[in-house]
Amino acid sequence: MKLEEVRWSENFAYNEFPGEVIKWIEPSLLQLLVELRERTGVFMEPSQLERAHARSEESTSQHSTMNWTIKSKASDMQTNTMEHMLAIFTQAQRIKGFGGIGVYFDTNRPTLHFDIRESRVLWVRDHFGVYHSDAVPSTFYRELGNCIDRS
Repeated sequence: MKLEEVRWSENFAYNEFPGEVIKWIEPSLLQLLVELRERTGVFMEPSQLERAHARSEESTSQHSTMNWTIKSKASDMQTNTMEHMLAIFTQAQRIKGFGGIGVYFDTNRPTLHFDIRESRVLWVRDHFGVYHSDAVPSTFYRELGNCIDRS
């Protein structure tokens, strides 16, 4: 898929992304984000930090562009309320194309990570910046509940 082929909606526009970072995001991920925003019906917007969408360094991060040679496979979105974040998180799990879905509680606004890796993984980054994945479901859901209680 090419960037020109993304079917933007009246509720989600190309120019919401900071700077020119959008040209470094995999278009299929952008299409999934448009679908997610349409499905949830709640406010969410791209983080205004360019590194939340694409990074130049070579790393295993889904945000990596390997020194601008490939497109980023990840994007971080923000919303205004915990309720909206949880609605988005729940709805995103119903969309097959998302691989990684993370919720971040250590940011200034409720933040979610989305990527298009091959396999599904969920995680929460708690108020102290510690990651908890769904590799151990009981721990993941306990920590998610603890984060919600602290918010």
